[in-house]
Amino acid sequence: MNPLAIQQVMKLFEQKDSNFITHKAWKIALNLSMTKAMVEANHAHFILHSEAGNDTIVEITV
Repeated sequence: MNPLAIQQVMKLFEQKDSNFITHKAWKIALNLSMTKAMVEANHAHFILHSEAGNDTIVEITV
């Protein structure tokens, strides 16, 4: 994902721009933003490593 896409997916429950993101990607984004919220609610850290065209890595540390 590019930096703009990462910003979009981390906005919890925000309506996504239909020109920007597909339905499948929106479901993934919703899951990521919910996971981030739960991790941070438990005083842990959520870090998303991603580059357009490469794999995405989610790092959760306590």
